[in-house]
Amino acid sequence: MYTNKMGCGSFRGPGGIQAHFAGESQIDMICRELGMDPIAFRRHNGVQEGGTSGAGVRLRRVGMREALERAADTVHWDKPLPSRPGKKVGRGVACGEWRLGGGRGSGAWVKLNEDGTVHLLAGMSEIGSGSNTAMVQIAAEVLGVEADAVALVSGDTETTPFDMLTAASRVTVSVGNAVQRAAADAREQLLQLAADRLEANPADLACRGGRIFVEGSPDRGFALGELVRYAQTRGSGPILGRGSFSSRVPQSLHPFGTQIVEVEVDEETGEVTLTRIVAAHDVGCAINPQNVEGQIQGGVTQAIGHTLMEEVKYSPAGEPLTAGFLDYKIPSSLDLPAIEPLIVEEPDEEGPFGARGIGEPPILAMAPAIANAIYDAVGVRLTSLPITAEKVRQALREKQAAGA
Repeated sequence: MYTNKMGCGSFRGPGGIQAHFAGESQIDMICRELGMDPIAFRRHNGVQEGGTSGAGVRLRRVGMREALERAADTVHWDKPLPSRPGKKVGRGVACGEWRLGGGRGSGAWVKLNEDGTVHLLAGMSEIGSGSNTAMVQIAAEVLGVEADAVALVSGDTETTPFDMLTAASRVTVSVGNAVQRAAADAREQLLQLAADRLEANPADLACRGGRIFVEGSPDRGFALGELVRYAQTRGSGPILGRGSFSSRVPQSLHPFGTQIVEVEVDEETGEVTLTRIVAAHDVGCAINPQNVEGQIQGGVTQAIGHTLMEEVKYSPAGEPLTAGFLDYKIPSSLDLPAIEPLIVEEPDEEGPFGARGIGEPPILAMAPAIANAIYDAVGVRLTSLPITAEKVRQALREKQAAGA
């Protein structure tokens, strides 16, 4: 169909935002009809170890209930909110689930240098997610060196190993596994070389602090750079590690999260003010906790935009009325309440060191949590986004007219 409207593309959590807004709003409506607490309902019906996803995938290491309990305990769910003069206060909860896009291949190379440093080559792109830091940490952990000893080359698959794309919350799992395997490959070569020179069993050797030594006898060993120089001059040649990873979909790597929102609603104007947000997410293992918290806060902020502000409007003649950021409002720091990220760790053996992805999950449950909180405050149900002050005020008027 021919159209003059603006083109569109992918948004964080594509498809999941709409599905969660509908599903989690409906769950809240069911709880209201049953007179059942929304937390108790989810606690009773939440998926557990060995359960299945909506697509029929058997799940393992499920952190859904732990995330639910952490969020509820943090806000003291069982205690009523303090009232505010002239404002109605409410609290809403919603849960989210995401399936990682892991069915695409990734590769990594590790090169050990004679000065004891490491070069890591991987094909993913750093888009502000902290993935570069995480990959360096994974390699450093496997090789027993400090993170600043690892130099990363990434982002250009003409000179680095193949990676499909940076999307679908897949980088930590897919590229991370490839990096872990490449570092382990290089580590095994180091251990074998050291075992031959020490006349020891490789299983009895440790790789820590930039050294390879006999466990329990740290003086009996070699610096990493010393072994690399020996390999390059008198051994089998440079020590190069290679790793690759591809996970077939469907898979069981499903991050779960719970988000609770507290709001104030002005009944005269319909204005909604977010006063508190708690977001608990199961990340399997937080490779870099600070980056994980940043991802959670970033996803929540983006969700606030599409839930309360962002809307593309056209005139009757088809002209865009929101052509720039003066008209198309996105959240700024002045629009944000305290966002409290809670990290839940239920390790999954399919991820590196048990890690799952965290890119998309934080955006999924925010819209229904906000809508549920508004209903809790003023008793009106909003089912279209964005939830503007005009919509809230109109819904309140319709409620008053129906009551009259």
